Amino acid sequence: LFSAAFVLVLIVLGIIFLPRLFGDTGEVLECPNLLGKVYDEVITSDEYKDFTITLSNQGQDYSAEYPAGQIMAQTPEAGRSLKGKHEIRVTVSLGPKKVQLDDLTNYNINTAKETLDSLKLKYEVEEAYSEEVAQDFVVRTDPAGGSSLDEGTTVKLYVSIGPAPTFVMVDSYRGLTEEEAKRAIEESGLRVGNVTRREDSTVPEGVVISQSLTAGTTANKDTAVDLVISRGKPIVDVNLSLPLPNTENRFVISVYYNGQ
Repeated sequence: LFSAAFVLVLIVLGIIFLPRLFGDTGEVLECPNLLGKVYDEVITSDEYKDFTITLSNQGQDYSAEYPAGQIMAQTPEAGRSLKGKHEIRVTVSLGPKKVQLDDLTNYNINTAKETLDSLKLKYEVEEAYSEEVAQDFVVRTDPAGGSSLDEGTTVKLYVSIGPAPTFVMVDSYRGLTEEEAKRAIEESGLRVGNVTRREDSTVPEGVVISQSLTAGTTANKDTAVDLVISRGKPIVDVNLSLPLPNTENRFVISVYYNGQ
């Protein structure tokens, strides 16, 4: 009888204490959200004393989202019901992975983007004038090539749009002769465009009547300036009645217009 009672007591004690000894309380708990929490603080906090928190097989991994030391992944996910050992397996962040930025100067913009994608770096593109670097090629980067960066860092690409324009002042060429106007245009850094001619009763022949660019404004260097040159006064039809001598002799009639 005593032996039977002793065995019964052992069975009851086993039912009570063995689950606790092996971490199984039989209580169902909701899995907490550990993402973003510092691992060392979690495993020493009384808030999580009822959970068995262990590292996953991976243990630690790089993350651009979570700083080093924070929990970046957990199994099971937050909100799940846990029973038994209440075990949560976590992965701890090593922080962002470091990569070295290549020197992208003189890279075509598309090649530069592909290079940054392969390094898991982001990028922004900004246009820049350059005398040395051809259009659509990288002038410089910020940060500069050779820098050690975290994955996910944004690199600014300054891409050439060619040389900066040079502006010059447009003079008035009205009243100048054609040759004078052409010479003045070329000396200012502009170039002569189309030259047309028309009759004008107020502007002498060979003198500039008008120009395509407004005097006093600015224009890019090497911009064309079109000129309209006067042909002089228009010729008006005149009917002349001249008595001709009744002779067989030859004669010459001279007609003068504007003194010529």
